[in-house]
Amino acid sequence: MVAKDALHLYPSIGIDFCAVDAEAVPKLVAEAVDADLLIVGSSGTGALESFLLGSVVAGVLHKSPCPVVVVPVKVRDAVGRIAVGFDGSEASSRALRWAAAEVERRDAELIVIHAWHYPYRSTQGGSERVLGSVA
Repeated sequence: MVAKDALHLYPSIGIDFCAVDAEAVPKLVAEAVDADLLIVGSSGTGALESFLLGSVVAGVLHKSPCPVVVVPVKVRDAVGRIAVGFDGSEASSRALRWAAAEVERRDAELIVIHAWHYPYRSTQGGSERVLGSVA
């Protein structure tokens, strides 16, 4: 039924199907070895459900040999922007290179995000620690 639905929805593209009796994460990761991108859908379950049931998304995020896209429950129309987190690390440099290549392919805009939390604020007497910050 899944294969028939996909062929009906997207008749103009070639689709290879793989249906096996196997755990999802190891099978997805194994199939992704020769893939450019692995795409999975988010189920929309909360943190408690994910903790109790396990999470395919978390598993493939940690083990995938290629970039992973997680499609949220509510998908909006494309806006021509790709956002990437960057902190100067090698991992974020790889993400930035991949995002820049995607921007070129899609003729999109690249948003590079470097965020940090500074746990102090300036006061008249100098600086003080902001409540709720971690040591």
